[in-house]
Amino acid sequence: MNIERLRAETPGCAERIHLNNAGSALMPEPVIRTIQDYITLESRIGGYEAAEASRDAIEGSYRSVAALIGTSPGNIAFTENATAAAMQAFSSIPFERDDVILTTRNDYASNQIQFLSLRARLGV
Repeated sequence: MNIERLRAETPGCAERIHLNNAGSALMPEPVIRTIQDYITLESRIGGYEAAEASRDAIEGSYRSVAALIGTSPGNIAFTENATAAAMQAFSSIPFERDDVILTTRNDYASNQIQFLSLRARLGV
């Protein structure tokens, strides 16, 4: 891993030392460019059409991540952030009264809120 190249590709690294990655990390230039290009495409041809036009790239993302961690693309899900991913995962578990969720005192606050909600609604 070439740290200097990664820093050079991330414009915010020139301005600050950013350690708050739990909320949102600084985006590297390739990510910024890809997002901007996609939004421009969507603004020109529409959302469904942009998704269809980008299908190969999107499917390639699933394949790349799957290969990276040794699984199949069907086991990969992209979400807007870790909180959304965690909430989707928790909503797929059929919790019952008196089930136990083991966590830590310093877990991310949004996870704790979900745990408290499960306790209030289901008695977990």
